[in-house]
Amino acid sequence: MHSNKLADHERASNSRERILLVKGTSGLGNRMQSVATALVYARLTSRRMVIDWRDPIYSNDGGNVFGKYFTRPDSGSLEDLNDSSLSVTPAIWTGNLDEPVLGFMRRIGTSSQFDPGTWRPYTIDHRRLEYREDVAVFWAPFELIDDIRTRFAGELAPWRNRSRRDILRSIFRQEFAPAAAVTERVESFQAAEFRTPMIGVHIRFSDRRCRLRAIEIRLSKLLKRHPEATIFLATDNLEVQRKFQSGFANVKSTQKWFSPAGGTIHRSKLAADRTENGIAALVDMYLLSRCDYLIIDEHSSFGLVAAWLSDIPWSRIYNVQLIRVLPLKVRRLAWYYRGWLTSRVFPKNAGWTVLDEREQSG
Repeated sequence: MHSNKLADHERASNSRERILLVKGTSGLGNRMQSVATALVYARLTSRRMVIDWRDPIYSNDGGNVFGKYFTRPDSGSLEDLNDSSLSVTPAIWTGNLDEPVLGFMRRIGTSSQFDPGTWRPYTIDHRRLEYREDVAVFWAPFELIDDIRTRFAGELAPWRNRSRRDILRSIFRQEFAPAAAVTERVESFQAAEFRTPMIGVHIRFSDRRCRLRAIEIRLSKLLKRHPEATIFLATDNLEVQRKFQSGFANVKSTQKWFSPAGGTIHRSKLAADRTENGIAALVDMYLLSRCDYLIIDEHSSFGLVAAWLSDIPWSRIYNVQLIRVLPLKVRRLAWYYRGWLTSRVFPKNAGWTVLDEREQSG
């Protein structure tokens, strides 16, 4: 009798369309990179992608905000996960599919989503394509295209020999489409404020990671070549915005909420409307992508995704990250342990990390 039930379950699983459940965590740049990787994985494994952004970083009420931000990629319904007979991998998610990543990890007792030794058990191994379970749960803090490059086949086979940045640019430009609430604001601001040439500048400064002085130097050099240029500044720090508006001419920025405590916007417990903050961030990201030049620090994935969304020639995109010449794996190790490194190499900045932690939500 028991063997018959197992056989029936296996037959039911084989007849069902398998799902890749993509969880959201951290900021927009990180979770968009995760979705980009999931898109490729879903095609390689013939799984239907269901994107779950119900976590409190951007959701005000526990609803899925992905559809409020994007019309593409296509995402299946979360209601498809309500079937209790669905098999799940990693098994730790069985019975817990409704939980956000960070809340679930904290409840289990995991200390950090960014420590590779602790977050791996909560997501499938993206290098494996042969999972047979009905639902495979995936999330990652950044894109993982190079890890699955050797598995590219069929329509993706031509990508094997393309550069990582060109693959990612193809994915972001072809597969992501912002919702009308984002597009309308982008086009309105662009029509009112953009003039050629336009220099886009992204500065994440709430946790003091971006190299502000290096960005200022690069901007000044560009302005010597293009003194008539207009600057579009996207930043999460009001003091930085004021500094640039007083130090440079023709600086344009969108209206958005800033944390009065100076912490990161998307993690702040002080935010009254987290969903709106996400829309405002996407507006900034897409405006950056429509500039003629772009200055970023790759330590923040936000500016990096803006570069992939753009058609700006790579020669006009300036990345001031200090360790950009190092191999990708080394840079990611530094990113994983940035808090530990910052507190020891730049002890004067350690207080900002503590401040940011006090403000974190979700």
